[in-house]
Amino acid sequence: MKNILKIMNKELMRVFKSKRMLLTLLLPGVLIYVMYTAMGSVIQSTIEKETANAKADSYVVYTTNTVEEIDVLTSIIGSNGFIDVDEKVLIEGLGYNFQYTQITTDAIESSAALVKSGEVDLILSFDADFFTTDFKAISGTEHKPHYNVVYNPGSAKSEYAFSAVFMPAINAFKEYVLSEVLDYDTNIFTSLVMVEIDGNRMMADLMANMLPMIMIMLLFSGCIAVAPESIAGEKERGTMATLLATPARRSDIAIGKIAALSILALISGLSTFIGLIASFPKLMSGVPGSSSFFALYSFADILLLLLVIMSTVLVMIGLISMVSSFSKNVKEASMLVTPLMILGLIVGMLNMFITAPTSFLFYLIPLYNAVAAISSILTFEIVFVNLAVTVLSNIVYVAAFVWVLTKLFNSEKVMFSK
Repeated sequence: MKNILKIMNKELMRVFKSKRMLLTLLLPGVLIYVMYTAMGSVIQSTIEKETANAKADSYVVYTTNTVEEIDVLTSIIGSNGFIDVDEKVLIEGLGYNFQYTQITTDAIESSAALVKSGEVDLILSFDADFFTTDFKAISGTEHKPHYNVVYNPGSAKSEYAFSAVFMPAINAFKEYVLSEVLDYDTNIFTSLVMVEIDGNRMMADLMANMLPMIMIMLLFSGCIAVAPESIAGEKERGTMATLLATPARRSDIAIGKIAALSILALISGLSTFIGLIASFPKLMSGVPGSSSFFALYSFADILLLLLVIMSTVLVMIGLISMVSSFSKNVKEASMLVTPLMILGLIVGMLNMFITAPTSFLFYLIPLYNAVAAISSILTFEIVFVNLAVTVLSNIVYVAAFVWVLTKLFNSEKVMFSK
């Protein structure tokens, strides 16, 4: 045990005393913070630009009512001061910036496809007597005027027409009726919005598609920064032979090295994880209706995510350490490790094309189990059996890698290959 601690101390000091190595160790966290923050800025800027363009555009609106009936909405709220000047300009746009086409109620369902394709921005369907209803007379009855809306949240124009123009108008109309007619004593009408957007779910799906690949790439980068230098680097400098000639058992040397490398890799993984959390507020700011990171994910979710990431880092460091043991120098080790990193990136991208598996057998596959587990946490579809299989199988793999590494250190052919 004493020899193992000496080897660990030697390896850790080699990194912590080198500014270059320490920077390389913490770089993944900085990179993911910069990447996600920049991504959030781009998303936010794009949305703001699209919204600005949408404000100056004209809109195609299908309605089951005449334009005059809809314009009642403008005249009622425009003459009662329930909206400020800027909103009033938007509301008044109902009568001037919208190109209305009257359709029948039966045609609403078939016309919804036109909203999806972008040919139509909005479909509005009011009850025939919606604007002429005697709200005081129906107060407290089951019959209430009704309206339906069809819009496409994926289209900037359709989203803007619904949320920035129609909804303020209908809310102001409701405010007028409640205050002036009913004195806030009842719900005055019912509604059905046929398409709704969940900002939190949209962000969760986006994160689940992108995060595993980026995490795998950055975690591999952090492991590659320290492992080849520790083993192949010592062989290249000739110091490995001196180390193996000491009274310390080779198994102690192997365990000491991989233990130290594991600590360094965990630090790199933690840095990456912190960078993710730090960048999340900016990334989320570009998604309408989304919450903050800590509102979206619970403390338990964060701990589970961290547990999966840390166990995966240990698997990576074990794989890279074994490859480095076969290498004569750092350059060769880096070259041999590159296919592993490419494989990791491919595995990370699988999540974009296939759904997360439900069978626990898939969670026995190293690296892929981490991708599937991270995705399930981010999309709120956690299966604790699969998460347990992921973490436990990673620990078993690490134990197996340590055993193989001790055998490699005991091999003269591997350690002194020319």
